[in-house]
Amino acid sequence: MEKLSDFIAFKSISADPKFESECTDCAIWLSDYLQGFGVKTELIPTPTGKPVVYGRIGSGDTKTLIYGHYDVQPPEPIELWKTDPFVLTEREGRVYGRGAQDNKGQLWYVIQAVKARADSLKEEVIFLIEGEEESGSVGLSQILSSIKGKIKADTLLVCDTGTIDERVGALTMGLRGICHLEVQIIGPSKDLHSGVHGGVAPNPSLALVKMLGTLHDENGRIGIPGFYDSVKEPLKEELALAEKFPITEAMYHGLTGVMPFGGEKGKSIALRRGFLPTIEINGLRSGHIDEGSKTIIPSTANAKLSIRLAYDQDPKETLELVTNFLKLQTPLGLTFKIIDSCAAGRALRVPISSPAVARAKNALIKSTGVEPLYIWEGASIPVLVSLTEVSGAVPVLVGFGLEEDSIHAPNESFKITQWDKGYKFALEFFG
Repeated sequence: MEKLSDFIAFKSISADPKFESECTDCAIWLSDYLQGFGVKTELIPTPTGKPVVYGRIGSGDTKTLIYGHYDVQPPEPIELWKTDPFVLTEREGRVYGRGAQDNKGQLWYVIQAVKARADSLKEEVIFLIEGEEESGSVGLSQILSSIKGKIKADTLLVCDTGTIDERVGALTMGLRGICHLEVQIIGPSKDLHSGVHGGVAPNPSLALVKMLGTLHDENGRIGIPGFYDSVKEPLKEELALAEKFPITEAMYHGLTGVMPFGGEKGKSIALRRGFLPTIEINGLRSGHIDEGSKTIIPSTANAKLSIRLAYDQDPKETLELVTNFLKLQTPLGLTFKIIDSCAAGRALRVPISSPAVARAKNALIKSTGVEPLYIWEGASIPVLVSLTEVSGAVPVLVGFGLEEDSIHAPNESFKITQWDKGYKFALEFFG
């Protein structure tokens, strides 16, 4: 716990250039820690400046590649944290801090298990820990082909996922892909008086809201022509396993405070959550948003969007499709501009019958005493598809995070009993 506290203390926020030195310092610290129990490490530079921590330990005919990330989400809004986000704090059976679960806490139990097995490993274990997962894995993606020989493996172990029931382990069998963008609608050269100019000058805020409203039809289905052309339907056995995932409308309401009525009407929670694509508005910014009234027509309006991709959708093609669609919706007199965009990664599908999945399943049964759940997760780990292709490894995704851990939100935490279950699973996996 003392060393995990040191790990959490680094403000390794990859999305904010102000913290680039913190990311580098964190990578150096992590490399030194791994060296302390016999891992041969090196820091691999990336074009974006966040180094990748690479290491090897053990020997044998088989190889397991461990992927994780040392970067974290920004902590804002700071005022909603009960304690300092970069000071690991324990209370009521949980540890709190940014990265306590995602991914420093979960990565930590894997590292501790490999440390415990260091003298008895039956295979070679390779570490690949990056510093930009939370901002698109841009640097690692650009160097993957150049380190191909270093990361060849049979199994790719990723402990950056979760379960819906803390009594049961879970195998994540799929992840949606992702791309994201920020659009801006530009209107008058300055904010205008809404009385003098209302009804004459086009309003960027009003235009943007209307444009965003065209992204979905009345049934919640994405309304962009051609958007679903390359979407692959889930296999029957995949959907059957996914539908066993024990989440009801009432349970979802208890976890989130809202009923699961988003997305396409008439589709199950499992299908909407793990297999279908989405377009979500992540944030809106325009005009006067502070206290009190300010009667203006704002000069600009911005929206941040994320697009979750179904299996076989191409991120670049989908991003271009969405961008062109929105551009065509721009009213006369206003200008459409892309502030930022990223086609981060494809969706991942794990083969149900692979030996790597069987190995993880057995380790989960031994460590928890029960059959695991199978999850098709709606979230994304952008680099995993490329990583599996370059390494040749079959991915295995096992995690012990819970919804109440509040990852990406204020007061992120990790339940200590869940950390313990993760450690016991990893011990069995490498036993």
